Amino acid sequence: MLKTAGIFQSGMILQREKNVSVWGTADAGARISVSIQGKEAMTTAGEDGSWRAVLPPLSASEEESLCI
Repeated sequence: MLKTAGIFQSGMILQREKNVSVWGTADAGARISVSIQGKEAMTTAGEDGSWRAVLPPLSASEEESLCI
């Protein structure tokens, strides 16, 4: 089951102009894709189910949604 860490909530603010790390847990070996503002990062969950994806720097925006 795919889950993001509890820190990722609706309405949260991401740092602009810096790499953005997104992490959580999933089934071991699961492929995960994270995207926002047309930028995408892909990763694979480890044997323990943990995963982390790093998005490139983002510009300021009030209306974007993080898609996982």
